Amino acid sequence: RIPMDWWLISIIIYFGIAFISFIPVFLAIIKKINVIPAQPFSEADYFNDEEKKRLNQHYNRIQGTLQFHKNNVWKFSCYHNYTLIWTIPTSVAIPILIFFLNVNSSKLFVTLISAFCAILLSFHKAFKVEEGYKAYRMSESAFYDVFRRFLDRPKSFGSTKEEQIDSYFNEVELVRVTLREAELGHIGTLGETRKILENMRIPKPTTTDSSGTSPG
Repeated sequence: RIPMDWWLISIIIYFGIAFISFIPVFLAIIKKINVIPAQPFSEADYFNDEEKKRLNQHYNRIQGTLQFHKNNVWKFSCYHNYTLIWTIPTSVAIPILIFFLNVNSSKLFVTLISAFCAILLSFHKAFKVEEGYKAYRMSESAFYDVFRRFLDRPKSFGSTKEEQIDSYFNEVELVRVTLREAELGHIGTLGETRKILENMRIPKPTTTDSSGTSPG
């Protein structure tokens, strides 16, 4: 009768569970998550048909970007949580398991789980998973905060509808620039991005009166 090697069985169980629990992460990587459907302003009674058309066209132009944001939030979140779930308990268990390294299979078990955690953390660091999750989540949340506020309290964006729509477009632009900064490795705030965007804009020419001097 061949004696059972519980260390080898532990290796099979450990990596079997690791593989099965990775399936949702893999599905998150390949699956596409839908965002709010097109024409979200069609039922906004506050705006007339022409204004709704402008707002819906603007939303349709950025819908692909929103989809990209949401999918990256989901991917980074799943892999980040998967890495934490496996590396933290394993890191705690390894010092305890060292006391039981009396056979070759026990050494193999500790070596394999250590290598597994090292691989997870290497990918986590190389792809900047935590930074990416924070950046995309912040930008996604910032956009929908602006979106909901514009639907619920459009007058907070300006005194006239034209001002309100232009202000809404500017706020969305700020969010998008913030995300681009984050994608380049700098996770800034909307306040920092606002300064960057204002510096990028060309100032309006100063008007002069008939005497050739600037007013004021």
